[in-house]
Amino acid sequence: MKKILKKNVTKKNDVMQLGNKLIKKVSEKHKSVRTTFTITKEGHDSLMWAVEHFGSKIKSIIDMVCSELQDSLENDKGYNLTAMIIEYVKEKDNTSIRDIRKTMVLSEKSLLILNDIAKNNQVSRDAILDRGMYL
Repeated sequence: MKKILKKNVTKKNDVMQLGNKLIKKVSEKHKSVRTTFTITKEGHDSLMWAVEHFGSKIKSIIDMVCSELQDSLENDKGYNLTAMIIEYVKEKDNTSIRDIRKTMVLSEKSLLILNDIAKNNQVSRDAILDRGMYL
C-alpha cells in the first residue's frame, strides 16, 4: 500500500513540477495590469484550485489559460478549444449567475488576448475567462 501511495505522490509532484515549468514559461516578463472580472462561483473555485495545486499566482494561471486560447486559435487542427468556449458562451452565458467580482493582476498580453477574442466574437471577455478556467 505504501508503494502505491509513494508512486501516486511522485506522479502528483511530477505533474505539479511540469505545470509550474509551463506556467513560468508562459508568464515570463510581461507588463502587469490590473482589471476586474465578473465570474461564476465555479469559475472562481476552479481558479483558486489551480492556484493552490500549482502553487502559482493568479497572474500565472490566467497567462497559461490565455496562451492556450491563443494557441488554439493559431494551430487549428480539428480541435479548437477557443471556438468551443465561444460557442458555449454564446449559447449559455447568463450574466446573472456571474456574481463574483474579482480584481486581478494579469499580463498585458493576456488582457489583449482576452479583449481581442471577445471583440472578434462579440462575447464577454469575463465569460471567456470564466469558461477558460475549466481547462
